[in-house]
Amino acid sequence: MEHVATLLFMKTSIYDKWLQIFIELLNKEGRGSQARIARVTGKSTKHINDIVKGRRRASLDLQEEIAKIFGLTYEKMLNLGAPQEPNEPFPKYNEVMMLPLEERAWAIARIAAEKHNITGFMSFHGGRDSNEKPELIAKFLKGELTEEGFYNEACSFFEEMEKNIKAQLAKRGF
Repeated sequence: MEHVATLLFMKTSIYDKWLQIFIELLNKEGRGSQARIARVTGKSTKHINDIVKGRRRASLDLQEEIAKIFGLTYEKMLNLGAPQEPNEPFPKYNEVMMLPLEERAWAIARIAAEKHNITGFMSFHGGRDSNEKPELIAKFLKGELTEEGFYNEACSFFEEMEKNIKAQLAKRGF
C-alpha cells in the first residue's frame, strides 16, 4: 500500500500536491481558516474558496504567500505531503533534521509518542518551556544519543507507557 501512495504522489501534478496539502492545512486549522487566509493575502473569501473547490487556480505567487502564512516555504509545504522515504530512520526525518537541536529533540519525541498513541506528553515535566528536561531529551541534547538512537529509545519508552495505560484501562474494565 505504501508503494501505491508513493506512485500516486509521484504522478500528481505539483499544483495538485500543493492544493491537497493546502486543504489539509486548512482542515487542521479549522473554522475560519479560509477567511484568515483571504484577509492576510488580500483576496476575497470566495476567491480562496474557489481555489479550495478547484474552480480557480492559485498563482505561484499566491501559493508561496499561503505557504508563508502557515510558516513554511513553498518547498517545505510540498514536502509535507511526500511519502516517507523507505531509508529514513524515522517518519519526517528530513523535516526534523532542519530544526534547531532542541526543537528537533521535541519533534522526535512527539513522533515517537504518536507512534504509540501517546498525546500530550509535553505536559509531563512542564513541557518544552520548562527548565527541567526529560532524561532522554537531556541525553540527546548532551550528544549522548544520535537522532536515530534517541527516536528508538523514545519509542521504547512510549511503547512501555502505552502497555501500562492499556493494562490500567483493562483493570478498570475499558
